[in-house]
Amino acid sequence: YIKIESIYSAKNGKFALSDLRVFGEGNGKLPKRPGNVSVLRDGKDDRYATVKWNKSQNADGYIVQFGYRKDFLNQTIRVKDKDKTSLDIHILIPGQKYYYRVDAYNENGVVEGRNIVAD
Repeated sequence: YIKIESIYSAKNGKFALSDLRVFGEGNGKLPKRPGNVSVLRDGKDDRYATVKWNKSQNADGYIVQFGYRKDFLNQTIRVKDKDKTSLDIHILIPGQKYYYRVDAYNENGVVEGRNIVAD
């Protein structure tokens, strides 16, 4: 449970709270790592790529991370559908090589993908 207490006087109005998100670790099993991650860059327009992976057991969704350096995956797209196993990306820089990783998540936490693949 979570308790929130206002420690300041609300002279000019009432205490209000908005957009509270609570994170922690659940008591269940973490999802399995997504397997067989692959990337196919569009041959006609390389601003586009499709990332594919195998479904992860116990996952509620996936986090696809990518970037132009293997050690700097600075772009993130969350896939909230646990049954979806591919993502079309439309924001790549033509001629730039990218690296990708697919993580799985559920209410018990996030499991990082094992491999980082290049396009």
